[in-house]
This record gives sequence, C-alpha cells and structure tokens, in this order.
Amino acid sequence: MLNRDQNSQEQGLTLIELLVTLAIASIIALAVSEGFIFGEWNFLQDQTTDNIVNSDRYALQVISSYLTNAGYGFSDIGCQNLSAYEQGSVRAVSAITVSPSGTPTSSTPPPVSLTIIRSRSDYAGIPVGQMVQGPQPASASFHISANTSGNQATCPSMIQGGNTLIAAFPQNQCALITATSAPVLNGQGSCTVPYSTGKNGGGTLSTLLPNLTSAEMEDAAVYVMGKPALTTTTFSVTARTAAQPGTLQISTNSGQPSLFAHHIDDMQILFGYNPSGGKTVTRYGYYAPQYAQDIRTASIALVASSRIKIASIVAPTKIPLFPAIPADESITGHALPALYYRPPAGTTHQPINVMRATVPVMNQIW
Repeated sequence: MLNRDQNSQEQGLTLIELLVTLAIASIIALAVSEGFIFGEWNFLQDQTTDNIVNSDRYALQVISSYLTNAGYGFSDIGCQNLSAYEQGSVRAVSAITVSPSGTPTSSTPPPVSLTIIRSRSDYAGIPVGQMVQGPQPASASFHISANTSGNQATCPSMIQGGNTLIAAFPQNQCALITATSAPVLNGQGSCTVPYSTGKNGGGTLSTLLPNLTSAEMEDAAVYVMGKPALTTTTFSVTARTAAQPGTLQISTNSGQPSLFAHHIDDMQILFGYNPSGGKTVTRYGYYAPQYAQDIRTASIALVASSRIKIASIVAPTKIPLFPAIPADESITGHALPALYYRPPAGTTHQPINVMRATVPVMNQIW
C-alpha cells in the first residue's frame, strides 16, 4: 500500500498541466519577442532620425560658416561693382551668388546653389598707394605713389609679381587685376606697376571698365590682396527622387563637384537686407545681384531625409521652409510667397527633417 502511494507521487505532469505550462511559456515568449521587436523598431527609428539630423546639422554648420565669412580678406573699400577678367570675358565679382536668382516663381521651387568667394590671403585688403601721373586706362602699366623717407624713395614692398590687386575708382567702381612683376622706381619719383586683367593676360583696365577715364584713375586707391588671391566655393543639391535621396555637393574654384553630405534634399536661402547702408535688417528677400551689396544676414533652410521607410510616419504633402513676406518688408517692394518643400511621390513614409539657421554676413567684398 505504501509503495503504491509512493509510486503515484512520482508520476509526471498530467496532460492538463502540460498544456497550461505550454500556454504560459508561449505567452512569455510572445511578450519577450514583442519587446525585442519594439525595441529594435525604436532603435531603428532613433538611428534613422539621428542620422538625418546629424547630416542636416553638420551641413548647415559648414554652409553657415562660409556665409558668415563671405568676402573674407577684402577691405571694406566701397566696391559696389567689382569687375574681373576670367576665361575670356569680363565678369562681376560678388562675395555671394545664388542660382537661380530672383524671387521663386513657384511655392515649391527647385534647390538653389550657393557660391561664396573669399580671399586666401591673411593680409588681404591692405592699401599700398594711389595711382598718380595721368595713368591711361588702355596702358598695360600704371604709376603708383612711392614711399618716401627723407630724400629716399622706395616702392611698396608688399606688391610682388603674381599678387592680386584691387584698384578702387570713383562711383564705387573697382577692378581686380594682377601685378605681373614687382613695382620699379622710375625717373618721375613714382613706381611703375605692370599688370594684367587675368591670370594669363587678357586686356587692360579699359577692358574691365570701358568708360573709365584718366581723370577717374588719378588718385585711385590700390589695395593688395596677396597671392594666391581668391577661393570660390559652391554648394549645390541634387534633388531627391523616389529611388534615391538627395545629396549636397561641393566644388572649389569651378572644379568638379564632389559629395559633401548624404540625404540632403533641398536648400533654400532667404536674405536680410538694409538698402540704406545700415547694419540692421530692414527688408527681406531672395537673391538678386542688384541688391547684393545690401545683404546683412542669410537664413538657410536645409531638408534632410532617410531612405528607410517607417509605416507609422506619414510625411505631409508639403513642408514649410520660409513664411510669406509682405510688400512693406520686401526688398523688391512686392509681396513674396511662402516657400515649401514637397516630398517626391513614393516617399510618404520616410522621415524628413528641416533645419534652419540665420547668420550675419560679413559681406566685406563691397
């Protein structure tokens, strides 16, 4: 009797107990797996957001830095019109250029490209003398005032062959030229400066400024920009498609564009102006060459996105970038439309980040 009771106590689980155990284990396993899935989804979403935010933030910091230092190294000498000779033609030099320029014709315009010019010289914009003794616009050289100490005259030592010079004339006209050799004392108590209007020649001051007169050249100030002279940097965006995210490209001195940042889909820039010459912003608008000298601030909007689709995210059909500008606050005197970014079809569930920054512009080229 005792043995039979002992054997019955040593029997295994009943079928019901086994089923209950399996059911409990299944519930626990399901809860654990859902926890892993939810955690992985959260990680993926956070990683996706971090990636596009970091990409956007870094690109915005770099562009902001370049814009703030637009025209770095140029003395504030009042050159509202700075002409240069490049690749066989005369061009206007501007510290900032945006293409396409003018007020956008659509509320969802294509991305703009931004070109910024800075001097590479640490001592750029130093005045070295004045033109003297009836210089001629068509001549390949001009006379500059010599340094005098007692009875001894010397030429400005800062001008060397290959240096870029700025000649500043009346009416805020300026010309960018290159000294082909160092100045040489002449018998008239001044220094002769041979120059060219381009790296490989290409004309004289009359080529850059056809209406320039000898009288206007008298007492024109000459500034040395150093050597090498200018760096031109261009930021451009390749637009996003349903198949590929956009990219931010960078090129230097008109070279081949190279990849700078992934997942940048759009770039738009709104400028703050002061047409009265003051330092504060009194008007707003988009880039136009005729207002370039009045730029005081630049507001950049960058749009970044991810290639990863997340079902719970539904992007709006258009995303605001800049508000509308009323006519009394517009640089053009006309009301300006609000700007938006419109995601391409097929990208509804891809995270999008918009980051903005407003930076002061040194604008020293003018």
